Amino acid sequence: MEKILFEDATLTSQAKVTIDGVDHLVTEAEYSGGTDLNANTFNQLQDNVEKAINGVIESGSNENGSWIKYEDGTMIQVKEITGTSSAFTQTGSLYYKTIELGNWAIEFTDILNVQTTVKGLAMFGGNVDDFTITSIGSTRIYKPDATSVSHKIEVLGIGKWK
Repeated sequence: MEKILFEDATLTSQAKVTIDGVDHLVTEAEYSGGTDLNANTFNQLQDNVEKAINGVIESGSNENGSWIKYEDGTMIQVKEITGTSSAFTQTGSLYYKTIELGNWAIEFTDILNVQTTVKGLAMFGGNVDDFTITSIGSTRIYKPDATSVSHKIEVLGIGKWK
């Protein structure tokens, strides 16, 4: 197996590396001299780590989230929405609130899948059905009562950039 040199670390098997808040599976670092990829040196190594991820040709971020473009035309985008919701609507024994998720960081040419993860006290999220190549659309959060609640919604979009 070919090794890739990262200053004090060489890569040989598998490890998870986070770039712009997105986890990637790359080869595991053998640490020498106490170097830790999660230490302050990570920012200096970020460009080299991106090159080690097979096929990544571009990544970036803006106020609408972050993206990674792959050589084969695949693009992955992530976005985090935080807020406080109130004025829930009752449906059976649950209460829901529709949350607008805004736009993607950059436009897809085709979008294949959108997933959300809702984090907050005693609630869960619904599907995103109204997404487009430019807009994430909306989702619903559900909970057992109508009280105001703080939430974080993590959105993952997978599609094509070319």
